[in-house]
Amino acid sequence: MVCRHNKARSPFAEAVIKYHFPQFSVQSFGIEPTDGEPTSEFAQAIAERWGIRSEEHTSELQSRQ
Repeated sequence: MVCRHNKARSPFAEAVIKYHFPQFSVQSFGIEPTDGEPTSEFAQAIAERWGIRSEEHTSELQSRQ
């Protein structure tokens, strides 16, 4: 999954998919991220309410490959 900054939407979606479908390999990226930034506190709070951990995620730039 790709989003702009890779700090909220795509990391949240990644965490949800990994939680419900652990057999799949999933990774999220951003097109304008600051590499190494953690998931936003808001996205972490929502994921936590769903029983999903996302605090290990850090933003990552999508390469053109």
